[in-house]
Amino acid sequence: MKKISTAATKQSRNFSEQELTIGWGLADRSSYYCILDEGG
Repeated sequence: MKKISTAATKQSRNFSEQELTIGWGLADRSSYYCILDEGG
């Protein structure tokens, strides 16, 4: 039986390359936020 290497199957996610825009709205009785990625 062939052994599967964990290094080969492990996927890395690099979040430093992804740009996000975060908007925050504050009102008297409520607040909201919106997070957009590069695709909108």
